[in-house]
Amino acid sequence: MTNSASLAAWESEYALRVVHSVNELRNFMGLSIPALRDRLEEVGWKVGLDTLNGILSTKKRKSFSVGEIFSFASALRVPPEFILLGLPSAEDLPESPMLPDASVSGALRWLRGASDSVLRGSYLNPLETYARLLADIRRENAIWHLGGEARVRDEPGGSVRTIDYLIDRMRAQLDHWLANMTAGALVPQLPEPPASLRPYLERLEYPDAPIADLLDERTVRVVGEDMDRLEAAQREFERLKAASDGPSTNAAE
Repeated sequence: MTNSASLAAWESEYALRVVHSVNELRNFMGLSIPALRDRLEEVGWKVGLDTLNGILSTKKRKSFSVGEIFSFASALRVPPEFILLGLPSAEDLPESPMLPDASVSGALRWLRGASDSVLRGSYLNPLETYARLLADIRRENAIWHLGGEARVRDEPGGSVRTIDYLIDRMRAQLDHWLANMTAGALVPQLPEPPASLRPYLERLEYPDAPIADLLDERTVRVVGEDMDRLEAAQREFERLKAASDGPSTNAAE
């Protein structure tokens, strides 16, 4: 059994793994500590620059709260599992009797519902699907808002707007979930869809303009940054292509 002393020792060792993960991800993304501090403030953690420097540059931090780990994940735009598992490192987590498996793959399996869990990972599938579809709808809605027109995708029956396709998928998933729940299956409760999206899920209708209530500040900002990066990459590609296709200099002439 894990007593308080051994738990504190494990948390202290685990804290080093969290710090290493945050620094690895931060460096990979080219984020300075001040830039990360600004992102943390955006997601609600008002941490001073000296404090954050101390957290990420020393071994003094003995533990991290759930809120702090979630804040790091949100600011770095990675799933919380990245921070919880100390990714991108694949080294084993500090061992403890509370961990069925200290390997990264084993710990991930446990987080998602190992075979000996009372509720297995498949229990979460409807909730994960709902969350993913809602996030995708928010993102497509923001792309439509920023770009001036909805994106289109090719389907077997012809071209359809991507946001309409996603609304259809969410409608089908909600119908499937309701059928399972009515049949007595053990499925998680799903949140109510946003009120502004509900009319399109209840009827075979689609929005004729971006849905204003789904344009949350964070999604619009992240989508805008992604679109700017894509545009810059496209310009650089065209510049390099033009340079390579340009007239060559023949040294013999």
